[in-house]
Amino acid sequence: MPIVREGGHLVITFPFRPQPLALEPISETVFDMPFTDGRFTFRKDEKGRVTGVSFRSATTERDMAKIAP
Repeated sequence: MPIVREGGHLVITFPFRPQPLALEPISETVFDMPFTDGRFTFRKDEKGRVTGVSFRSATTERDMAKIAP
């Protein structure tokens, strides 16, 4: 599930969707996945760079690491 910036928005790509899904910003580091209960919370280091993200859906929470481009 890659998350990338596209056209001024963060989007997520799923293999079962024909096009990316735009994430809705809740705050500077928290984004909701529309039409679901999914939420992404980004972690930053002391310089403000994203180091990872936590994905929560219903009662499940998973940590995801940043992959260098």
